[in-house]
Amino acid sequence: MKRVGVVLLMAAVALTGCWEQKTKTFQGAVERVENGRISVNCSDEMNRGKRGAIEDIGYVCGIETTPQTVYRDEDGSGLKASDFKAGEVVKVILTKAVDFHASKPGNRYAETLILLHQDAVTREDILLALGEKGLKLTAYDDPDEISLTDAKAQAFVLEDGGELVLYEFPSMLAQEKGWGTLMNEWESRGHRGGTNFNLQRFLLILYAGQTASDSTFGTIQQVMHNLAEY
Repeated sequence: MKRVGVVLLMAAVALTGCWEQKTKTFQGAVERVENGRISVNCSDEMNRGKRGAIEDIGYVCGIETTPQTVYRDEDGSGLKASDFKAGEVVKVILTKAVDFHASKPGNRYAETLILLHQDAVTREDILLALGEKGLKLTAYDDPDEISLTDAKAQAFVLEDGGELVLYEFPSMLAQEKGWGTLMNEWESRGHRGGTNFNLQRFLLILYAGQTASDSTFGTIQQVMHNLAEY
């Protein structure tokens, strides 16, 4: 009887842990806006609590809207659905908490969508933050660098032999298009590709060197996360 009691207790704890993984609120950049549906980058939420290396891919979560969905800004002023555009950063409050990692999560419905204000990040902000985290960047001209329309590119060599390319676009929308173009270029050239870090109108690409360590990736990821905080 005691053994059965212990098993039941462990099962209850496991179920409690599952409930604790559910999410009711998250924030991210709008990827697409369609009729009755908004797609939001939910990579931070999907990677939350993961142990070890974080996957390089980005996650996009589709959120359904209803006639009852409230649209507003951070100050509480009412907005319309048309005010939420691709590239804008939003906070999503769901009608009920859901498990983002469920194999079949079902529909997610928005109770409230909040348009967030975000301070503009500059090239200098990024380079300064990387340097303060201990990354030594040496600028150089890379003859193999892939040029992107409307983007200012600057390449850097890292101490571990890797390369970091910083692309600066005129807008967040241009950055998203540029990222798509770069992936197509990699595929057409049979290029091994690199790890992307997207922040507002900036795109950073890390090409790992032979002696590259996870710490370099982790440092850049942390810097970009800190700069993206609102």
